[in-house]
Amino acid sequence: MGCFIFLYIFFFSKHVHVVGLGFAQIYLECPLEVSVSRNSKRKLPVPEVSLRRVADALEPPCQDKHQWEQRTLTVKWGTFDTKPSWFQVFDLLKESLENPVPPLTEEDTSLKVMCS
Repeated sequence: MGCFIFLYIFFFSKHVHVVGLGFAQIYLECPLEVSVSRNSKRKLPVPEVSLRRVADALEPPCQDKHQWEQRTLTVKWGTFDTKPSWFQVFDLLKESLENPVPPLTEEDTSLKVMCS
């Protein structure tokens, strides 16, 4: 699952570079316990084992490791309703539009091969 998400972001960031678009991502960080609790209150809950599998496989963005994640905003659960968070979102979008995605490096390409 982690490699699937990684490859999807890799593929997307590769193609936005080709057409000169900006790329940004917002990572919503939510504790697993909160997800499980909210899920249990849904009309049709997702099996808890599925939630736990995704949580185990999901890797938070690593701006130091992957250049396409340079424009990432991490929002912690329960803090998004504040005005500074919205300003951060708009600043991130503005920055990504003004500075298109740089070309992928050889290291980025080799990471793709590891997950294939």
